[in-house]
Amino acid sequence: VNAGDWIYLPPATLHAVRNEEASWGVSTNSLYPPTIEKFVEVCAATDFALECREFAAEGALCEEDAIEGSAELSSCLEESKHVQSLVKAYAEGQSKDSFLHELAGYEDYTPWCEANCDILQRNPLDPDIVSWGSHQWDEQEHKV
Repeated sequence: VNAGDWIYLPPATLHAVRNEEASWGVSTNSLYPPTIEKFVEVCAATDFALECREFAAEGALCEEDAIEGSAELSSCLEESKHVQSLVKAYAEGQSKDSFLHELAGYEDYTPWCEANCDILQRNPLDPDIVSWGSHQWDEQEHKV
């Protein structure tokens, strides 16, 4: 993989990234309904070392401190209105693979990239904007 390369990972593809030098990357994570049980299994097997609690707190709106093990994680995911809506959409055939620019409300990659670069150039050291840039665009600059 070289600078500027894009990597597409189909839904439910387990993967890892190791950067050997300073780098900049954009990614999105989603909870794909057919992999929920595997997600809980992997979290438990790694003793929640892979930021499983954080992902559940953010993605399923669970209380991070309440997730002590796989039973609590499973309950959190099953009871989450957000996860329930994902499961329903998937069951009804409404889910589809999307590019990150589409998720952020852009029809094309170029304007999304330009907006992303603009935000990072104006706020290069702000970890909230670096981590949650697309959310910032929706709220502040790119009224979707």
